[in-house]
Amino acid sequence: MNKQIDLTNLGGYPFTQDTLKFLQESYTVALSAIAKLCGSKSILFGCEIVALNVTAGWISYNGELLPFAGGTLGAGGIKIITNTTALIFDDASVHDVLLKKLLFWVHPKILITVS
Repeated sequence: MNKQIDLTNLGGYPFTQDTLKFLQESYTVALSAIAKLCGSKSILFGCEIVALNVTAGWISYNGELLPFAGGTLGAGGIKIITNTTALIFDDASVHDVLLKKLLFWVHPKILITVS
């Protein structure tokens, strides 16, 4: 990896938001490069057709590695659902900060709701 943090030093690491950003960038850039190498709309693992269903798996989709939830095979297509989770900050403000993307197989006449 091109970015790392040496956490072996004693004395109390000065953990800040910049540290989290550094950590997140260290793997998101690398994973994005792998996703682009795999191509868009490529199955990486799973997503096998069993009877009339597609099993769960992982897909490279538009430069991202995303989990696929699986579903019943038929007309329709895939849809990206982004779930957000809000957290309460020290100043009592609330922000959507945890984001989780998932690919679903969506039929034209079926609406999917995710909690």
